[in-house]
Amino acid sequence: MTPLPPEKKRGDPLFATDVNQITGGIRELRGVPGNLVGGQLAQTRRGTRYERFGTIISATAVVGTEDTNSNPTQWTYTLSEVIKISEGYGGWSAPDAGHYQGQAFNMFEDGNTGVGLQMNGVDHDGDDYPPGFMMQPIPVNAIVKFHLVMVVDGPAEAWFSVPNSEDGTCAA
Repeated sequence: MTPLPPEKKRGDPLFATDVNQITGGIRELRGVPGNLVGGQLAQTRRGTRYERFGTIISATAVVGTEDTNSNPTQWTYTLSEVIKISEGYGGWSAPDAGHYQGQAFNMFEDGNTGVGLQMNGVDHDGDDYPPGFMMQPIPVNAIVKFHLVMVVDGPAEAWFSVPNSEDGTCAA
């Protein structure tokens, strides 16, 4: 649990207290500073610690995770945190300061070895997997929900969960 800032105390109306408590239409999130606006908690500029969004900037194949057709099945991504500034599709923008930008990993790729069933549910072994097809990285500019995960005695890593697609051309 995130400790309360010294100037705030539990129950302060401008400080949310419990992630699962819904009272009078006001959703309160544990440890998330914010303001009550129109009956809802207005999130801070970085959003809540439960919902962070980023855009994929780049994807680099991880060497040694190739399938039987020599295609990669894991990537290391570069991600930049974004916030929603307007309604509907689009309207995502990088915050002015204090946002995450750096390396990210996809939980759907964590168990991929290039042999047998991959984490997106497609078996890459043998004759059933057609030549000319390959697993695709998550596309550049895709918006993903991510979490910062602390590594024991190490830095925080950004992780998201999006299934990979497959693409290729069928033989005539």
